[in-house]
Amino acid sequence: MKSGKLCVLFFSLLPLVTVEAGLFDFFDVFFDKDDLRPFDCEDFEKDLRESLYGQHIALETILKAVSWFMRDPEPSKPLVLSFHGPTGVGKSYVSKIIARNIFKKGEKSNHVQTFISDYHFPHKKEATLYQTQLREWIYGNVSSFPRSMFIFDEMDKMNPQLIDAIKPFLDYSDVDKVSFHNAIFIFISHAPGNLIVNMTLDFLKEGKERKEIHGQGLETQIFQHILNDKNNGFWNSSLLGQHLVDHFIAFLPLELKHVRQCVLAEMAYLNMTKDFDLADKVTKDIKLFAPEENIFAEKGCKSIRQKLVLLSQAAELMVMMRMVVALLSVLMVCVLLMHATVANTGEFDPYKVLGVTRSASQAEIKKVYKRLAKEWHPDKNKNPEAEDMFIKITKSYEILSNEEKRATFDRYGQTDNTHSYGHSHHRFRHFHDNFFFDESFFHFPFNNKGGQDFAGSKYTLHFNQYVNEVVPDSFKRPYLIKITSDWCLSCIHIEPVWKETVQDLEPLGIGIGVVDVGYERRLANHLGAHQTPSILGVVNSKVTFFHYAVVKEHLMQFVEDLLPQRLVEKVTDKNNQEFLKRWHELNKPHVLLFDQVPSVPLLYKLTAFAYKDYVQFGYVDQGLSETADLLKRFNINTYAPTMLVFKEDVEKPADIIQAKGMKKQIIDEFISNNKFLLAPRLVNQNLFDELCPVKQFHRRRKYCVLLITGEEESFATGNEAFLSLASANTNDVLRFAYIYQRHQQPLCDILLKNNDGPPQVVILERRNSAGKVLYKPVLGGWNGSKEDKHKLLEELERLQKDPSILNYDAILPELNNEFASMFLIRWIYTAYDFLSEIIDDLLHSNWREMMPLLSLIFSALFILFGTVIIQAFSDSSEEKQPKAKESSKCENDSPSTSNTSSRPPRKSFVEVTELTDITYTSNLVKLRPGHINVVLVLSDATKNILLSKFAKEVYSFTGSLTLHFSFLNVDKHNEWMAAVLEYAQDAMQIDMDEDDLASRKVDYTGYVLALNGHKKYLCLFKPVYTGEDLESKQEEEEGGSRSRKGMTRSRSTTLQIHHKLDRLGLWMERLMEGTLPRYYVPAWPGLDKITVNK
Repeated sequence: MKSGKLCVLFFSLLPLVTVEAGLFDFFDVFFDKDDLRPFDCEDFEKDLRESLYGQHIALETILKAVSWFMRDPEPSKPLVLSFHGPTGVGKSYVSKIIARNIFKKGEKSNHVQTFISDYHFPHKKEATLYQTQLREWIYGNVSSFPRSMFIFDEMDKMNPQLIDAIKPFLDYSDVDKVSFHNAIFIFISHAPGNLIVNMTLDFLKEGKERKEIHGQGLETQIFQHILNDKNNGFWNSSLLGQHLVDHFIAFLPLELKHVRQCVLAEMAYLNMTKDFDLADKVTKDIKLFAPEENIFAEKGCKSIRQKLVLLSQAAELMVMMRMVVALLSVLMVCVLLMHATVANTGEFDPYKVLGVTRSASQAEIKKVYKRLAKEWHPDKNKNPEAEDMFIKITKSYEILSNEEKRATFDRYGQTDNTHSYGHSHHRFRHFHDNFFFDESFFHFPFNNKGGQDFAGSKYTLHFNQYVNEVVPDSFKRPYLIKITSDWCLSCIHIEPVWKETVQDLEPLGIGIGVVDVGYERRLANHLGAHQTPSILGVVNSKVTFFHYAVVKEHLMQFVEDLLPQRLVEKVTDKNNQEFLKRWHELNKPHVLLFDQVPSVPLLYKLTAFAYKDYVQFGYVDQGLSETADLLKRFNINTYAPTMLVFKEDVEKPADIIQAKGMKKQIIDEFISNNKFLLAPRLVNQNLFDELCPVKQFHRRRKYCVLLITGEEESFATGNEAFLSLASANTNDVLRFAYIYQRHQQPLCDILLKNNDGPPQVVILERRNSAGKVLYKPVLGGWNGSKEDKHKLLEELERLQKDPSILNYDAILPELNNEFASMFLIRWIYTAYDFLSEIIDDLLHSNWREMMPLLSLIFSALFILFGTVIIQAFSDSSEEKQPKAKESSKCENDSPSTSNTSSRPPRKSFVEVTELTDITYTSNLVKLRPGHINVVLVLSDATKNILLSKFAKEVYSFTGSLTLHFSFLNVDKHNEWMAAVLEYAQDAMQIDMDEDDLASRKVDYTGYVLALNGHKKYLCLFKPVYTGEDLESKQEEEEGGSRSRKGMTRSRSTTLQIHHKLDRLGLWMERLMEGTLPRYYVPAWPGLDKITVNK
């Protein structure tokens, strides 16, 4: 009945919890996610530098203090920071930055407490009550969560009694046995704001830069000012006298340039398009102060958001008004254009222009067109109207030669572009000669070809162009594509940012495209773009959508994220040899770029992506101390980027380039000239086609000198000699390469049909793409001797004079792809990219379409979760069995039945008592029938480790009502253990050496006894070591007689003690089944054995 009621109650509440109503909030009730996040010093520094403007002193001091404190596992005291400065300079904002880098919920975390003097402690008469409450609040929070954070705002106004209440928690000692050393206390004060402003102003008057102000001098003056200011809350408290504040940090007043940075950051936070004009307007509204100079913002960055929203709404209103005017203007233009079209249609008739009838055939039209084109060609006809007439003739033929356009003209009297072609470059004149219309007067943002010059003809993409050009080219360079339309207001807003970004990305080699939905709906649907504006990237034919605010920095980062992550390897002094020596394995040259920037430049990443099939790329950061040896070794000039290419010789670069402004054209030319090794291995057909191209012209012959060899050590000498010969002969006509016969057996069988096996040199020339070659083997094989080199050089000289010496011909099969085994890895990468794309779609797009599916999934999970809870309640109710049944179970020889063994644990912990002279009688001698006491034997040294392991192993059996758990300290009761185990000699197969036998000192730690006090028998568990012991392994390999002894003695280590109870869980299952051997004792040893000898 109870289970039924619970089901009704549970499922009656189910409709109230839906995905749409906040399913995640519901689960937050059961799972507290408000825990610490892993502290990352680099992320913290990045957050400070990107979010804090004009505060170099505060940034450096806070970065060092917080990073050092968070990295210290055992700090000696809590971190105490005191922020000072005028209003609006970022004091409260910095505390939020610290909070969000420590806690997952940031300032909203339950462990971040903020106190404001006037708000939380308004009445001075209640200072004593506030003092007590504040102490209890701080003590309670830190007791439950040591890494708590407390922020006290307006400290200069706080009652001294409350400051003294905080003081005990800031000291080096504990408070009531609770350590506060992991807590963080932040004090925020406006005093001495005037002192900081005046010092900054004096510094700037001296002609020095703001960054030259040092924090050490300011910190000393702030401390002295607070110490002498009687109106400050610190003055009357004893906090300063004990020097418990770690840092007094000065926040300088903000200038207009810093406020402008705040405005731009606020735009990005509000997902607004970056508008520099709007930012300037907001900045101009800021009030300034400082006597006479007026260079500092009065309120800093406060109220920025309100002013930004107000001005942006006004700007949007202006845009809407302009749009209304533009719409009215467009309507007027449409009427004029319709009239012009009708008039021009009457004037322009392709049949009349060519002088043919409507029933004329294509042959007749073509014949007339050729005659008229010759007659009216501007180069031959000097008539002033010849150019216009020639355009009319050409356009008429274009219409009539196309059956579709011709049918459209015959049916409707016009086509899409049948305007007055003879005067297309003039201004329109409509209605009568006195009316003059200049379309440039309006400057329409909509449907205006003049307004789309930037994103129009140069970047416009069509469906066939995308499929045939962009997709294949995306395997060599990424594409950034904008989806737009004529009547899209947001498209106009992002146009300046888009234009600026394109101007920066296009010189780097990024492909740019614009798709107009009004004309290319098919391509937009193919790309999956269902709204405008949309921005997407295409790499390796994969489409990725841009989901962030349209800001230049975000777009640049988006393009960089499109590239694969494994393109460029960071190279230092430690791994440079390993990197360069992989040329043989990868069959590629290796390129090193030296530069001073810490991250790999985007231009270099794009180059690595374009040549990823030919060259392996590495990057050396010149600013690191770990690269000093590399810079010295290759004599690198640190003032300009340097690029080195290494081929077979890893000690000496094959080519080098150095330029202060590395351009894409320079890098492309450099890599293209060095994308092959001097003598590469032919590993696939594509490489063969590029190294040994098919003969096209007599003067462009390419001969391939091919070494057929093996990869065994016996071929190494000949292979090195062939490489040496190739290095000395870099003629563009000759290409040296080698193949391994075992990997390219079909090709080798054809070329070696009249010769012995490898090594063998073959000179060949490819005649067509079907595989036909002319070739000649060099007689005598190849061993790399001087005679072999001389013989090969003679053959090459003869070939230059007489190509007919290639007297064999054959059809070569296609080469095997030796890197085909990499397919699995590529498939894994592809699967990873696919999963990333799915996750990206889940996070950013199509939520409304996915809501039904998500509702179904979460509903199923919710029902499953509810079923588990109901089952748990029902099982707990079944535990209350009648006493009669319980007593009948107690009479069984086995301590439990199938029901008890499957019963889940009743508690969340294991209750273990010590077996002493006090508990001996109740826990063993007078133990109830059917009950068993499971006793763990341990020592003082192994107590903590073994108890923890014992609790984990027996936890699943704590639901049984017949089992009790105890432990016995063998250091105190060794005699009792020996007396009990005398009755279990069959089980005591203990390995001891002669010394142990003499002294009878057996290590009982880790033994477990199952004692049935009523029937007087025991079951014994002996430790079985399952971990790895390096010492015992070595001794076993030596085969010495000490191996077993070494293992016994080495069991005293912590790791081995932890493994002594590895199989206790299996032993407990056999105990519950009743299948363990039992050792009966005539009587339990007396109390004199259990009592400690004092």
